[in-house]
Amino acid sequence: MSSIDHISGFVNIKKTKNKTSSDVVNIFKKIYKIKKCGHLGTLDPLATGVLPIAINKATKLVPLLQEWDKVYYVVAKLGIHTDTFDISGNIMFTSNIVPDSRDVFRVVENYIGNTELDVPVYSAVKINGVRAYKLARENKLSYCGKRNTHILDIKLIEYNYPEIKLLVKCGKGTYIRSLIKHIGEDLKTYATVTDLTRLSYGKFYIEDAVDLLEEEHLPSLEDIIKPMEDFIDLPKAIVKESAVEKIRKGMSPDVFDYLLLPKDEEERCVLYNTKKQLLCIVKKGINNTKIPYIIDKVLI
Repeated sequence: MSSIDHISGFVNIKKTKNKTSSDVVNIFKKIYKIKKCGHLGTLDPLATGVLPIAINKATKLVPLLQEWDKVYYVVAKLGIHTDTFDISGNIMFTSNIVPDSRDVFRVVENYIGNTELDVPVYSAVKINGVRAYKLARENKLSYCGKRNTHILDIKLIEYNYPEIKLLVKCGKGTYIRSLIKHIGEDLKTYATVTDLTRLSYGKFYIEDAVDLLEEEHLPSLEDIIKPMEDFIDLPKAIVKESAVEKIRKGMSPDVFDYLLLPKDEEERCVLYNTKKQLLCIVKKGINNTKIPYIIDKVLI
């Protein structure tokens, strides 16, 4: 096993246009000779911006970090509807209606909060085990249903018909393409995304992102990787050194292994040893006083 196989953490990558998220991961793996890694939050080929990559044991944390909020800068064109909900698709309908700026502002503001949006048929959602976009390309899928999502905030940056520019802060599972489509419909016209940039994903920001294709001299992995503990927002507990090997084998520590226990109301926490080494994430046991928390993800 190489030394790289022992490195675990996250790297903030800046995705370029016309590349899939998987393309970026494969480029990253080839450059840094990493075998096990994956990305957080798929970006469409049209989109650019923050694409966090988890390396080795950090891949176990992906489900936790998927809950983080994202911020997008989106440019859309009114009067056009495409089959993909963005400008890369086939134009299906057009309209010459020019919405009033006050109506644009009102409609945009109405989407703050919980809302239900169409799932694009050209998406990575699985339908009976098959990616939706594959079925759509074969003309086997025309509707993907709707998804509940949460828009924390939207700012109308600029409206100069036919173009609108928005800043969107949203929760998990939000399709910006779908949001723009619905905004167009509410304006009695159509709208499609022409440009999309993810500015942040939780604690990952575009200002710190590394562009694998434009950097003249790529930094070493050690210079850009961030430790797992920087991204775990959970209460901490400490166990004795004698419990480390037990945890390494996947055995949950008993109450006498703890030097510091989290509060009883904590449903999940992260365990460290006395050397401040990250060991595992645990979740509360069921009425078990001997083993108060059971291992969820081993990270050592």
